Amino acid sequence: MFERYTEKARRVIFFARYEASQFGSPYIETEHLLLGLLREDKTLANRFLRSHAAVDSIRRQIEERSTLREKVSSSVDLPLSHDCKRILTYGAEESERLRHKHIGTEHLLIGVLKEEKSFAAELLMERGLRLSRVRQELENTPPEAPQEVAPQPRIDWGRFAKPAGLATFLAHKEAHELRSRTIEVEHLLLGVLQEDHLAVTLPLRSDASLEEIRRKIAEHTQPTRMISFVAQPLMSPRFLRAMAFACEESGSLKVDTGHLILAILHEENSLAAGILRDAGVSPSAVSEELTGG
Repeated sequence: MFERYTEKARRVIFFARYEASQFGSPYIETEHLLLGLLREDKTLANRFLRSHAAVDSIRRQIEERSTLREKVSSSVDLPLSHDCKRILTYGAEESERLRHKHIGTEHLLIGVLKEEKSFAAELLMERGLRLSRVRQELENTPPEAPQEVAPQPRIDWGRFAKPAGLATFLAHKEAHELRSRTIEVEHLLLGVLQEDHLAVTLPLRSDASLEEIRRKIAEHTQPTRMISFVAQPLMSPRFLRAMAFACEESGSLKVDTGHLILAILHEENSLAAGILRDAGVSPSAVSEELTGG
């Protein structure tokens, strides 16, 4: 379904699922998709909403109108609501109309506005956005160069099994919360440990161990002054290299958390690899569990 989506557009869906889970919603609704869009594409948000205050006010308005329920586990694959499915269809149609090869965040924005009776469209229209004006402005702007998917190394995100995909999402979240300018393999380690089920990592997966690892990583992080919830750290070359190694290591199988651990260990000069080695986690032990040896 998401083969033509840019990396940014895929992460919008990822963030929308996370937002829905935090509200305890059984579905990904249009407002969750909007929050994911604003969080992922800061440039697009600033272009049409003009200020962080407008973006923050959208979140407050959604929180005021939403019925907060018990948070849903991040392992639950929440379905899209019917309105959200139509938004994605509209986005794909807009990409076709403009003869663009990929479906990007700009097409999703137009999709939200076309679903005009939705809560998300209502929030945008209250702030002066209109489908005709947004469409005209985007038509007069060449599509962003597809720099989201780096040609070197190339990563097939569609091959990631759900736990590995959630681990990479949590790596984004950890980098954001630690106010890092880039997503590093250390953040990936934190994400993996929260989703991994291999026996070899069990000693590192307690709450106390995770907090200690997070503290070590924070000590080695040069934080930015301030990170808005719409700001998104960039994936570092080392992080991308690890992702590509995990894809290669998995062979014809889906990429799972064990492959991500092997990739972290492969970056042997990193703090994350050192933490794993100190805990007695070795490539041979991980490989043995993965192969059932």
